[in-house]
Amino acid sequence: MRVLPPGAEPVGVDATMVQQPLVPRRVFWLLSGLLTLLIVLSILVTALLRQRPVSIAGPAPLTVPVSSPASTSASMSPTTATTSSPPATTTTAPRRPSGRSATGGSGDSTRGAAGPGGTVGTSFVVRADAAPGIAGRPQLFSYVVPAQRRLRVLSVALSGPAGDTGRVEVRHGDTVLGVFDLATLPAGVRHTFADPPLAGPGERITLAVYCGNADRACRPAGRFAAALVR
Repeated sequence: MRVLPPGAEPVGVDATMVQQPLVPRRVFWLLSGLLTLLIVLSILVTALLRQRPVSIAGPAPLTVPVSSPASTSASMSPTTATTSSPPATTTTAPRRPSGRSATGGSGDSTRGAAGPGGTVGTSFVVRADAAPGIAGRPQLFSYVVPAQRRLRVLSVALSGPAGDTGRVEVRHGDTVLGVFDLATLPAGVRHTFADPPLAGPGERITLAVYCGNADRACRPAGRFAAALVR
């Protein structure tokens, strides 16, 4: 390098030229970061495009062929011709009417099949709903034998809710057939009459309830097994 001092001869001097960068260094870092981001985005987009699409459509509905009225009638006509026969006659045993007492007791009867010797078994139920606090006199709940019927009463199965106090008498008319404690009825009591009474039309099979409960009704029930007598 030559130095030209004023009023003197040029002088040669050893020197080094330092060139400042035209672009700041941080620009290169920014460009490299953007390039890396573009590469990552392209990889993600490529991976998403390569995935198989998931279908949310359900199965195709089944198509049921519908036959025309003409073909339906043509296919049914042979069957109708072969199966036509006189209607069968079905005989249903008549249901016996239920008996009720004047004090609100109810009885439901069921007729069974014929047994040995041609006897026909039947049964009926007497349900009581006796008011509480009347243990000194009976409250009567009866089944009235229907007209043109005679029943040989064979046995009774007594039941009732827990907690009832007092007693219940099973009567045929004014005749007492048995006396039972209401407290024993929740377990179920079955009694077979040694001399089964014969009850004719209009006669009553009665539950006479002596209810000792203080604040709730006594509700014993009796299911009687009987035989129809001709």
